[in-house]
Amino acid sequence: NKEWRDFYFAKAVFNFVDQTDGDILARYWVFDDGTSEQVIDPNIHTMQHTYLNKGLYNPSLLIVFKDQSKQRVFLQESIEVIWQFQGNLNQAIIQTL
Repeated sequence: NKEWRDFYFAKAVFNFVDQTDGDILARYWVFDDGTSEQVIDPNIHTMQHTYLNKGLYNPSLLIVFKDQSKQRVFLQESIEVIWQFQGNLNQAIIQTL
């Protein structure tokens, strides 16, 4: 029953924070689920992303500096999204590996 699945579908929200210093021009967050997000404002250091499917993800961040140099940053851990059935609801659980 599609309506039941949609009604009980859970989302896994993850908050990313970049602590890179320097003259940053832009940040390109790559979430490893086929989506990415570009942030032009150098004062925004955080990004929130919702994973819609269970799986193992290795997100990264490409930082572009004002001198056009680039730096790619990876999380030290992978993100694993799993689903657990709790009562009448699917619960999304995010853990780092």
